[in-house]
Amino acid sequence: MQRLSKSKKPIARMAKNQLSCLILNETLTTTLQKAKIVKSEAEALISKMSSEKDLLKLRRYLGIKLTKLSVEKAIDDKDKLKSVSTYKIGRRKGDCAQMAVVRINFVQKDTTTEVKEKKS
Repeated sequence: MQRLSKSKKPIARMAKNQLSCLILNETLTTTLQKAKIVKSEAEALISKMSSEKDLLKLRRYLGIKLTKLSVEKAIDDKDKLKSVSTYKIGRRKGDCAQMAVVRINFVQKDTTTEVKEKKS
């Protein structure tokens, strides 16, 4: 984890809150430094969710990394999550901090095969 001029515990709490917000809302606007931390945490979370087969172990792991509300949504969207991307959106007024949007990418369903099956 990057330092962000804070000790480790406040950074971990911030990452947990922003990661939960990202899962619930699917997008998050924050500073670039915080976006890099959230992106790395989210990618690790998605890879763990895709590899873990035992639902109980996954629920315990998510309970450590996320808040209670976002655990349920994360388990529901487990098979749909693909990756995380960040986009720079400019500077914030006041302190000129570089801002970024963190967005979850979902797996796209192939609609052309569904249309062909309905026609047959």
